[in-house]
Amino acid sequence: MKKIIISALAVFAAMTATAGAKTLEITIDSNRVYTEDNGVIVSSELPAAAYIENDITLVPLRFINESLGADVQWDEAQRKVTVTNGTVSAELFIGSDKANVTKDGAVSEVTLAAPAVIVNDITLVPLRFVSENCFDADVQYVDDMRQVVICDEEPSFEIGGDRADRSLIKAFYYLNSSSLQSYSPDAYYNMAVGGFLSYLSAYYSLDEALRNVPLSSEAQQFLSSFTTDDLIGEGNLKSSYARVLKVMGAVKAERARLMSNLTDEQISDYYSDNYLCAKHILLLTSDESGTPLADDEKAAVLDKAEEILDKIRAGDDFDALMEENTEDPGSAHYPDGYVFTAGEMVPEFENAVRALSENEVSEPVESSYGYHIIKRLPLPELTDEEREMIAGIIADSQLDAIAADTRQRMVSDPMELYYYVVPEQLRSYIQ
Repeated sequence: MKKIIISALAVFAAMTATAGAKTLEITIDSNRVYTEDNGVIVSSELPAAAYIENDITLVPLRFINESLGADVQWDEAQRKVTVTNGTVSAELFIGSDKANVTKDGAVSEVTLAAPAVIVNDITLVPLRFVSENCFDADVQYVDDMRQVVICDEEPSFEIGGDRADRSLIKAFYYLNSSSLQSYSPDAYYNMAVGGFLSYLSAYYSLDEALRNVPLSSEAQQFLSSFTTDDLIGEGNLKSSYARVLKVMGAVKAERARLMSNLTDEQISDYYSDNYLCAKHILLLTSDESGTPLADDEKAAVLDKAEEILDKIRAGDDFDALMEENTEDPGSAHYPDGYVFTAGEMVPEFENAVRALSENEVSEPVESSYGYHIIKRLPLPELTDEEREMIAGIIADSQLDAIAADTRQRMVSDPMELYYYVVPEQLRSYIQ
């Protein structure tokens, strides 16, 4: 199975999985059909290929209905087909665009988008009639793949006319599974549970024109590489991958547009408002095993910190004293100081830097690591790569704001989704 790595926006959201639901994937002008039932994919042949005529999709009636649990009867004398599904029944007549539909005892006449027809002894009818009158099913047309997806699963939410079925969410998980495996259990949970629905909430917050981004050539090539064995082995439909990639492609395109609209001043202002720079001399208050020092040993460390601070105040070079005394191995990699934003350093260190003026040196500051003597520095100039990174952060926050209302309507129980998509051996990590 081929994998691509995708970074997801971090936000919790989910849907409740429904047992026993089926999803059918039909490709226009192809006899091949895939059926997904509780994560198991079955490949089979349609008795007649679905086709489009005058923008109407016609599908083989008996196969679709019986696959979704309905009974189909043929009356040769009247050239009539009767479909029964629980308390719903429908009567269609070959060559007629009228049908009689009975729901809970009430009969109504329904006009079909096109008449039912017989092709090579197979009855074909408009797809929408089947989904809307014989089943409470969701129908999606994946135009890039010329595929029709019929899902009889009852969703936990519906946004923009689309319903988020399990196949879609599971496909997103599989697309990201290679990168997820390198995360901690908590991060794994955030990505697996929140990732796709974060994209989905952003997607349905965009204008319709922005949502209709064609699949990239890279995505098309990726999808074409799937074999039947790939799909059956992993239990995902190709159309599910296509729909996920379409959602993500549209959101990424909008993110790129937002980034391109940012001015240099906006990026610089965000940098100066949200980032700090500092270097420090760290004296540890624990031994190599991480065990805290005894009180008298800790007091001796503080005395040494005070002595170093006295030298700095007397005019000794901070950098020379840092090189000689610091016990932070990271200082060797960042000799010009750490550039960081909120939450990236221990609170004591961050708060102390915020309280300093540029080039001011702090009193010894205690944290869980030990005693820090901190010097706040001016922020260095941004490189082109760093400007691009910050532009992306700003664009992500703008997308998050756009999607906030939509996301609120999507939240359900995150644990349900987590247990559906993640490997069993990792479930115990999250309580």
